[in-house]
Amino acid sequence: RRAADRVGRGPALAARAAMSERTFARKFKDETGVTPAHYVEAARVQSARVELEQSDTGVEQIALQAGFQNAERMRRAFQRHVGVSAADYRQRFRPVCAQLFSQDVDSS
Repeated sequence: RRAADRVGRGPALAARAAMSERTFARKFKDETGVTPAHYVEAARVQSARVELEQSDTGVEQIALQAGFQNAERMRRAFQRHVGVSAADYRQRFRPVCAQLFSQDVDSS
């Protein structure tokens, strides 16, 4: 399932909490320190990070699976949250994850 489907969107989250969007946003930020939109974006970025580390799926497809409207939106969010582009992240961390997974298999 897409990350967006698991996390939800602001109006859906407010409805689940039986609050108006404004009240929900205010209480959410008071409790977590971030807005619901920032939280949802961070969850989407985390979902994309996992896919970039563990799959060969293209960035455009990963963006859609993670709940972004398109790859450009994901690229901007990724840069904001992680500090590097999605492609750079994959290049840096994919080999590390592959090595860790192969060590787990070898030690079994």
